[in-house]
Amino acid sequence: MLWNCPHCGLPISTKTIISTRLANEGNRRAMFCPHCRAEVEMNVNPVEYWQLILPVLGLLALWGASRNGSQASMVLAAVVVGAGFFGTIYVNKRLLATWQRFRKPKGPDAT
Repeated sequence: MLWNCPHCGLPISTKTIISTRLANEGNRRAMFCPHCRAEVEMNVNPVEYWQLILPVLGLLALWGASRNGSQASMVLAAVVVGAGFFGTIYVNKRLLATWQRFRKPKGPDAT
């Protein structure tokens, strides 16, 4: 994942980003680049949600398998957990490798 400012291109980390509450805009919290002081916002890829859903499905499968007690259900649960693990690695290495973490904020009239 690319953690660069969309304005100046310099790297931003979670420790250096400036987060401020804007009182004149209804106490909206805004993030600013530490280098150029331009406003940025998080750019979340929809694929990132699968990194949360797959492990939850794996935990539910493990819970169900532990209550059922059959060997086939435990194997199925292990497959789901493994798919969640390898799916997360695949998403991070392939799909999110060139994804820009921050983007320029959308205009106030955009919904």
